Amino acid sequence: IYGKHPCVAALQNINRKCHELLVTENFIKHNNGIQKIRELSKQKNIYPKQVNINTINSVLPPNSNHQGIALQVSIVDTVSIEDVLSNIPTEISTIILLD
Repeated sequence: IYGKHPCVAALQNINRKCHELLVTENFIKHNNGIQKIRELSKQKNIYPKQVNINTINSVLPPNSNHQGIALQVSIVDTVSIEDVLSNIPTEISTIILLD
């Protein structure tokens, strides 16, 4: 996952396993959200690893807008619609599906 907001969201997700957080010196110097990212990553027992931009570029697709931050994560388990429907407590319910 890469980019400031996707990485923050992943760090906040209790179901997401995070493995390695890469940040550039430029991201650290010019980003007022680095303290929040440090706190969130500490809760996941990972710590930002400062790398040069070429390191991040080498692990992401070409021309990725990573903003100087990338996070290695595990895939989150998905829930099937059948599982959702089988756990509805009443016959009359409203379900909203978002993609």
